[in-house]
Amino acid sequence: MDVLVLETEQGAADMTIEELTDRGHRVSRCHEPGRPAFPCRALEGEGPCPLADPGIDVAVAVRDHPGTLTSLAEDGVSCALRARVPLVVAGRVALHPYEDWTDEVVEDGDVAGACERVVATPTRGHTHV
Repeated sequence: MDVLVLETEQGAADMTIEELTDRGHRVSRCHEPGRPAFPCRALEGEGPCPLADPGIDVAVAVRDHPGTLTSLAEDGVSCALRARVPLVVAGRVALHPYEDWTDEVVEDGDVAGACERVVATPTRGHTHV
């Protein structure tokens, strides 16, 4: 499974990335570690957008702090949602800004399992379209 991982700040998704790769999933990111949140890797010419063909099966937004504001490093969430990629929100998820767009929320637990469930189930957006 191809997973786009986004995070509120650098390092927030490190454990999630390790969990996903340990389960055999391929992880892509919009921003190279250590680089600024803007521009994304595709705009910088560091490679194609992860959402380009063949694409991403599920996006995971790992939130390091609760709240309704998005961070600059989460900009790929909008791109993923526009591409009808299902979204899992993980971490400190209280009051997250993606409530109406999220397919599954994982506060403490199996993020890889949540991704696997979401990919195996028809999503709201796909069903509606």
